[in-house]
Amino acid sequence: MRIIIAITCFLSLFQLSCKKEKDAVSLASEVGFAAAQSATEADAMLTAALDLVKDFKNPSNWTVIPSSAKITYIDSSFSDFTGVSFRIDFGPVRSNKPRGMLCLDGKYRAGVLECSMRAPYLDSGNRINAHHLNEFYTGNGTEMFLMKGNINLLRTGQTSWQVNEDLEIDALHLSVMSWKADLTMNQNNGSHSYLGTSSGVSSSEGKSYNLTISDPLVKKENCPNTFIKGICDISVNSEVIFLDFNPYSDQVCDEVARTSLNRFEKIFYIH
Repeated sequence: MRIIIAITCFLSLFQLSCKKEKDAVSLASEVGFAAAQSATEADAMLTAALDLVKDFKNPSNWTVIPSSAKITYIDSSFSDFTGVSFRIDFGPVRSNKPRGMLCLDGKYRAGVLECSMRAPYLDSGNRINAHHLNEFYTGNGTEMFLMKGNINLLRTGQTSWQVNEDLEIDALHLSVMSWKADLTMNQNNGSHSYLGTSSGVSSSEGKSYNLTISDPLVKKENCPNTFIKGICDISVNSEVIFLDFNPYSDQVCDEVARTSLNRFEKIFYIH
């Protein structure tokens, strides 16, 4: 009888342990993926805007926007002291693949992005705004994310910006994530990096989280779907999830990240 009770207790503890492990992996996977994808798509929206404003009169210098995109200048002169503004039209999102326009950085985009700039690009204190107009999408051509909201940048130095992002990210109306971030961005030759904090809501179960970038997120040109390195600490309720964009310590463009909670971890691909 004692043996039966002992076996029953052991099985109960084993089942409870398995459930805890399953719950931990599920939470780390859901929130880690939502944070990684939100940060990636927010960066794709920002880089498209910066590509145009940094030299909006010289398409030969653009590294993101393809020649097939339609540029409409609403105000193209600083002489009236109201800044400049323009629209980038990447064409409609399509039902067949690829579902967007292939850009020069390897990312796919669709819809219209509207941008404005208070002063010439290199001016100290310059302010830039980018927001969706009607619908704007980013993705890998198969998975496309509808972006809603605004990104605001304030130049704080020769290579540094203060970045505020308030976005809702919809995976083609199947699930919705939110991303609100206060970041500093530093630009280097061929790359840029972020530090700061954000808050968000994951898609499937609507888990709210707070994120701190503990090691800078580094993005290289021509590596559109991932950061090559960077670590985030993500707080959900009383748990802390770690998100590592460089799980193999090789800083390559492999679109791989790792999310972990306690002793449980999962490797996943960023779309």
